[in-house]
Amino acid sequence: QVRRAEEAQEEEAQDENAYLAKYSLKMVSCMPDEQVQNPEDGAYEYQSVMLRLCPTEYGCDSDSQVGCAAGYGDFVVGINTFVQAYFEDQRDNMQGDDDAN
Repeated sequence: QVRRAEEAQEEEAQDENAYLAKYSLKMVSCMPDEQVQNPEDGAYEYQSVMLRLCPTEYGCDSDSQVGCAAGYGDFVVGINTFVQAYFEDQRDNMQGDDDAN
C-alpha cells in the first residue's frame, strides 16, 4: 500500500508540472552573491543561478542572453540544486537512450 501511495503522489506531482512542457528553459545568469534557501530541506546555498522559462510557442533564442522577451517567468535556484538537477536529467536522458536500443 505504501508503494501505491508513493506512485499516486508521483503521478500527482507530474500532473501538476505538466504545463512546464510548454516552456523552454534558459539559464540567464550566475549570481555568486545571492543566497537562496532550498524549500525542500531548508538548507541555504550561497551561490545561485537565474533561470528563465520561455514559452515554446514564441521560441527561445539560445544565442540571446535572455532567451525571450515576452511571456516568460524568471526564477532563482541554488547552484548546487541546479547542477544536481542537470546531471540527473542527463542521466535520465542517457538511460532513455539505452532503453530505446
